[in-house]
Amino acid sequence: MSEDTFLEKVTERKAAVIKHSKKFQKYFGFHLCDYMHLIFGFDLLRFDFNIKTPDGTSTRDWIMKNQGKEAVKLIEKLIAL
Repeated sequence: MSEDTFLEKVTERKAAVIKHSKKFQKYFGFHLCDYMHLIFGFDLLRFDFNIKTPDGTSTRDWIMKNQGKEAVKLIEKLIAL
């Protein structure tokens, strides 16, 4: 990854934290900055643990069941960064 690409990713992730923080807290009751690392991206394992996804259930299905479609879309956006 070139230095320019790296800096673009970091900037994109920082902007996402600013843009989606309130919505993330509304859906999940957590601070987004605790899960979005500017270098490594969204920490899905930590998030999955903290939302207490049952064994054998996908994180997506668990979020859909408990928070709904818009919350799933938000997490998918964050994972893609």
